[in-house]
Amino acid sequence: MTDFTALALAQVQFLGGLGFHQAFLALAAALAWLLCGMKWRARSAVAWLPAYRFWVRFFALAWVLAFASGLPVLFQAGSLWPGLGERVGNVAGPLLAAIVLTVFLFKTCFLGVMLFGQMRVSPRVHALSVFMTAAGLTLTLFWELVLLGWTHAPVGSTWFNGQYYVNDWRGLLFDGLAPWMLLRVLAGGFLAVACLMTGISAWQSLRRELSDSETRVFRLGLWLALASLLAWGGALLAQVPMLAAWQPVQLAALAGLWESGQDASLVLFAWPDQAAQVNLAEWRLGLFEWPWLAHQLEGAWAGLDQASGMLPPVAAVFLTARLLAVLALVIVLALLGALWHAQRRGWQRMSAWPTAWRRLLASLTFAGLLMLAVSLWLGEMGRVPYFVSGTITFAEVGNSLPVAGLWASLAAYVVVLGLGVWGFARMLFQAARHGVVPVRRAGETLR
Repeated sequence: MTDFTALALAQVQFLGGLGFHQAFLALAAALAWLLCGMKWRARSAVAWLPAYRFWVRFFALAWVLAFASGLPVLFQAGSLWPGLGERVGNVAGPLLAAIVLTVFLFKTCFLGVMLFGQMRVSPRVHALSVFMTAAGLTLTLFWELVLLGWTHAPVGSTWFNGQYYVNDWRGLLFDGLAPWMLLRVLAGGFLAVACLMTGISAWQSLRRELSDSETRVFRLGLWLALASLLAWGGALLAQVPMLAAWQPVQLAALAGLWESGQDASLVLFAWPDQAAQVNLAEWRLGLFEWPWLAHQLEGAWAGLDQASGMLPPVAAVFLTARLLAVLALVIVLALLGALWHAQRRGWQRMSAWPTAWRRLLASLTFAGLLMLAVSLWLGEMGRVPYFVSGTITFAEVGNSLPVAGLWASLAAYVVVLGLGVWGFARMLFQAARHGVVPVRRAGETLR
């Protein structure tokens, strides 16, 4: 694939779809663990049962969106990048088989019991099915992140004669980026769930008093969001040493550092000009330096001039990172403000809180999910033009497809995924407005 426009469209379609799929897979996994906790707490506090019945519907929707968006990604891996399989098949083949097997096992053995078998099995069996569904989704996410992390840092393998060969499966699974990526993506999933919980509760409080169950959900959402942000930041920092070794260009693009040297002061904002390799309208904070850039000899920081022309879209990486930081800051301030109001006015009467603050929380309902998706897209943009770090580029494994066809498929993809997100949001607010009516047979009680 030599046409730049065709290559860029193929990259946007593939990497965008991959980020969307993993965002909803992480959301489904986090919701499954949340439902597992609610199921356990419902043994001693019946107020958690309505919360379980409400959120299990949206776990099912998140799972459907994750599964439906994952199939096109597999199709695109073969249609857009046909030359990739012969180069990475020794690594990707077993991991893809593990993904398919894990999805098949948890879907056929546990997912149906969790969603449709509550009235047909004992409470313990149903609780076990919820736990195993959460574990199965987490394991599926882990296999995917092993493969994705390996493309960023191909540890445990050897590049020989135009192909990768695995020489250490344990190292490939656990010594690469995958464990920390799993923690970061799961933390992002829990943050997305927490923002949904707090945002929906705030939206409901603008219309009526919250029930005991809804108040518990709101309180859990606030603490879960703060804990998730801490875990997300810790996992991100833990990845830095390996990124500095395998992806120094990505770190330099995040920092906006064009020239290697001693000066690596913090660039708060700029407009990177990739053609001239300078930052326009630069705003530096000279008191701090980037602590996680890759080092050269004699303590100098490695800049973008070390990339030998193989640069990612620097402006997109740099500005997206700032957008992510601003979004995280807004979420943190909104959460801290909510905790302050809770201490002053109490948890039980949220309607006494300032209306403007509750509207702010309601407006951030999908901020966690957006932050998760943006962080995933940011990581994938940073490794361009390489498909596998330092060896395989997107251009050399791409297919020769017409630009018009790529535009049409990208537009169709955006429309379909957009309709899925719109349906998810519409059903969420519809259920928040009218409640969820459990379905049961006559004479039976909900467990």
